[in-house]
Amino acid sequence: MIDRNIHIDWVDGAKGVAILSVILLHSLPCLRETGWMWHIGQAVPVFLFITAYLVSVRMESIKTYFTFDRFARMLKKVFVPFVLVLILQVGCLALADKDLSIKAIIRDGGIGPGSYYIWLYLQSWILIPFMVWLVRKVPVWASCLIMLAISMVAEYAFVPIEDIKFVGDVYRLMPIRYLMVLYLGCVWPMLKDKQKYIFYGLAFVSALLILNDVYLVDNMWFANSFMGGGEIVPSYWNGYHWYTAFYVVAPIALLERIRYADIWKQAGKYSWYIFLMQMMCFCFYEFV
Repeated sequence: MIDRNIHIDWVDGAKGVAILSVILLHSLPCLRETGWMWHIGQAVPVFLFITAYLVSVRMESIKTYFTFDRFARMLKKVFVPFVLVLILQVGCLALADKDLSIKAIIRDGGIGPGSYYIWLYLQSWILIPFMVWLVRKVPVWASCLIMLAISMVAEYAFVPIEDIKFVGDVYRLMPIRYLMVLYLGCVWPMLKDKQKYIFYGLAFVSALLILNDVYLVDNMWFANSFMGGGEIVPSYWNGYHWYTAFYVVAPIALLERIRYADIWKQAGKYSWYIFLMQMMCFCFYEFV
């Protein structure tokens, strides 16, 4: 069963910071010139990490996780509000006589910035309990190597077909690039302090690889320097791949130590609805 009474003090505050980061990223593009991938650019990884973390803490077994009641609650809380906002967006844009493309809505996963996230979440909701099962069954080093192998193979599978027109859109809506982030969220509650320091070291390496992927002139050098110079990951979504995923534990290490004011906790509790509101508001700028 899921014990929803287990409450982790830092989680709501961290989600409040993350949702503010989403709003800043979507409203102030100039922040992309401030090393954004090392701070506000980690909002989605932080949200996915926390999602996996909470399941890892609360889940008793896979059997008790996948129940009809829990699935229905998830849809009611997460998916139904998204659909309602999407219907409202379509209605408002239609009344404003704006050109709407059903194909574009399907391709993007919705309307507005971040509309892809709901599809990442729904798939992650299914994947996370199996990752929790894995980290409970085998040693940390073994589970980490298994998930690294799965992530590497999954991302590499997109390389030969990345130039096909729709493949990038499919990749965008899938959580493949975040598999290691989900794994880290699952394993984090089970780690001892000494083990966490190993992952902090890996976070430093990931920080350097983010520098390589996003900010160097000849970016993606790491991703293109193996297998005789062939790519090991798709050439899009630079900075969000299996080898940069460890960086998420750096902001998490900070966020779980902060003492949050109530306003941050409240923002965290309602972060999904705030997210939908920003998606609703910012979508209109795309049609102005």
